[in-house]
Amino acid sequence: MSMAPIVRLCHNPWPRIVPDGVLLQYLQTAAVNAQEQMREWEAAGEMEEGRDSFAAVLLDPTRRRWARTISDRVMAIILIGPNAEKYVPNGASKADGHDRHNRNMGELVEDLNHLLADGEFGWGNSAEYLGAIGGGSGLKVKQDGELVEGMLIEVIDSVNSNRRTWLDEQRRLKGNHRWFDPDDEPGAEYTAVLDLPYVTPVAV
Repeated sequence: MSMAPIVRLCHNPWPRIVPDGVLLQYLQTAAVNAQEQMREWEAAGEMEEGRDSFAAVLLDPTRRRWARTISDRVMAIILIGPNAEKYVPNGASKADGHDRHNRNMGELVEDLNHLLADGEFGWGNSAEYLGAIGGGSGLKVKQDGELVEGMLIEVIDSVNSNRRTWLDEQRRLKGNHRWFDPDDEPGAEYTAVLDLPYVTPVAV
């Protein structure tokens, strides 16, 4: 585990307030801390023999309405160790199952496997923190869950703090700032509701 973790930011749900470089920094910090946790487990003899890599797949917690497949919903992939890439599909399946069924992948595999279709992973763990979901793979079941949960906590707490500070600053400078938008304007999908067709009442 001498190599630095690799972070792939696939989709930033908050680019106007949390720029890509800032979100990457949050993800990188979480990855480095997860790698340090792996080193501690290794030093304590708590890692299984031959295990030297871990992959985490973190989903977009805003769950954009255009997102349909798991690829559409992935926010970031984190690779730790020389063989981490081979664990990415495992982590993706775990995150997907958790997201679809609102249950930890460990529970789904052990007690509710009828909810998992052919082609879904049959081992391991996922985690959820404040509505954000991730799947991790490469270590023991418990360790997979602990590492990905730690990443989610670090990243989501940082994003939350960043956006709360930003909103407070906008309100301090501009008064009653209402939208998570620098121009204080609604997204186009919300103004489009004004143009929906509707049934005109018929006078009786």
